[in-house]
Amino acid sequence: MIQVTSEIFEKACHSKKQTDEYVSLFGKKISKELAHMQETHERKSSEIAKLVAPYQHNHKIQHEGIAYSFDRLKTLAVSDHEQQRLALANHVGDQDARKKFMLNIDGYLSISGAPYDVEWIDGASAYAHKSNGEFGFSPMSGYAAAAIGSFMNPVTPPGQDIIARVRAYMPISYSWFNWIILGGYASTHGGVGVLIYDLNDGSVVIDNRSKPELWSTATSIPGFSGEQDMQTSLGFTSAAETYFIMRSGHSYLTWFWCWGGTYFYGDASSMASIACKLPFIVVKPWLSI
Repeated sequence: MIQVTSEIFEKACHSKKQTDEYVSLFGKKISKELAHMQETHERKSSEIAKLVAPYQHNHKIQHEGIAYSFDRLKTLAVSDHEQQRLALANHVGDQDARKKFMLNIDGYLSISGAPYDVEWIDGASAYAHKSNGEFGFSPMSGYAAAAIGSFMNPVTPPGQDIIARVRAYMPISYSWFNWIILGGYASTHGGVGVLIYDLNDGSVVIDNRSKPELWSTATSIPGFSGEQDMQTSLGFTSAAETYFIMRSGHSYLTWFWCWGGTYFYGDASSMASIACKLPFIVVKPWLSI
């Protein structure tokens, strides 16, 4: 466990009711976005599949055999994801993370690690464990999202706002595939981000997402395509550093999260997974305003 709190920050203390409200605020926003995203992609998948249908050859296929093959493929994908998750859990330690991050601890730096304050998931295959900082989703069809959150309570003189920089050491492993059996359309995408709420008024201070996403792919060509056990970290995405104005007397909740979606139509399937590990978070005042 890492917990270094500077003179500018104090340990957050919120009731269970307040915490549940904060988690619900985040959940409503993200779930609504994901549901809209799924609806949009499903309409797109259906229309594209109809467009390419006249160009596909008609063949008799053994649907039972295909269903069995897909179930076997899903089983293998779940097993692969578990190996990816264990690899992150076993090989990323606090000491190694500190060395890679090259931290210089001073009186103005706040470093926090597991256990974190809150967790949230959406989707049957999603998981989030605030106790150890692991979150993600195992191979799924549809959409899923997971998040780990940490409170920030700055202690600054009245009227003295500051610009704060939020960073985290967060290794990521992901996989995906699209499978067009004879005809149809399949697509999948996924990403990670940092979202910060001002708890005084429930507003979103900043929504910093990886752009482009970690992956985004689509196909209507029969065959199999995919990527397995891809490795990266938050530091290699556009969400690596998040700057925001930290108001005097305000409290904040910082979410580190991931999302993904798979969409297919016709004789097609797609699947995706992400495993994330959050050894620690760093918050540092950058400039007084």
